[in-house]
Amino acid sequence: AVPYLRSGGFIVLDNSDWYPNSAAILRAAGLIQIDFAGFGPINAYSWTTSLFLHRAFDIPAVHGRQPAYSACAVRVVNDAK
Repeated sequence: AVPYLRSGGFIVLDNSDWYPNSAAILRAAGLIQIDFAGFGPINAYSWTTSLFLHRAFDIPAVHGRQPAYSACAVRVVNDAK
């Protein structure tokens, strides 16, 4: 997948905890690894999904701010300007 990755793109490796060698190859290619671990909807065990971001990864904000509010969020801002 690495040779086909566009500048600014990313690769999703599901169940990355099952594929440590694949994850190592992606890290060795200079990609940034971000792990999401937890329980899935139907299994009694947890697993990890990893994103591998190209160094030029930059996703624009959809609603003019990041993080965006979720659909049912209370819209509160506590940060001081």
